[in-house]
Amino acid sequence: MVLYVEKEQQYNWKFYIKTLLIGIGGISVWRSLWLLQDVIFFPDDNIKSAMTSLIFGFVIFIITKEIRL
Repeated sequence: MVLYVEKEQQYNWKFYIKTLLIGIGGISVWRSLWLLQDVIFFPDDNIKSAMTSLIFGFVIFIITKEIRL
C-alpha cells in the first residue's frame, strides 16, 4: 500500500511540473506575440494599438468558440 501511494505522488508531481512548464511557455508566447503586435501595428499610438489587440483577441475568442476546440 505504501508503494502505491509513493508512485501516485510521483505521478502527481510530474503532472504538476509539466503543467506549470506548459503554462509558462504558453504565457511567454502569448506575451511575445502581443508585444510584437504592439510594435508592428501603430507603434506610436498606444490607444490604437490596444484597441487593435482587443479586437484581435475577441476575434480569436469568436473563432475558437465557433470551431469548438
